[in-house]
Amino acid sequence: MPTFHPSTRTVFGVGLLLWFGLTWALDLVAGKELSLWFLYAAPIVASAIAFGRNSAIGLSIVAGGLLLLNGYLLGNPFSTMSIYLVNQFSCVAAYFLIAWLASVVRGVVLEVLRPDSAEWQDLRA
Repeated sequence: MPTFHPSTRTVFGVGLLLWFGLTWALDLVAGKELSLWFLYAAPIVASAIAFGRNSAIGLSIVAGGLLLLNGYLLGNPFSTMSIYLVNQFSCVAAYFLIAWLASVVRGVVLEVLRPDSAEWQDLRA
């Protein structure tokens, strides 16, 4: 696993949260007719790569909460509350899937780049 200096991790973590906040603000300004749920995926992927699956899952939950907050502030764009909740659940499920896939890719890349791995030895030869 890559190790970051604690201050680097802190700066990167704060940067991710700011990125998330800007994404939420853009989503809020876009209004209820336009859903920008996919923009939340980039910081989730960055979090999975830098910090691992658990932080990406945490950001996925935060993203779901922000989407619910947008729905509350802007008004529900769907005909019934049950359709709205199914939509929100599917967005969060997509975030979980994205977080899991990014963490799997992270694990594979770290395994391949491990200095004692066969792939690394082949690259150095």
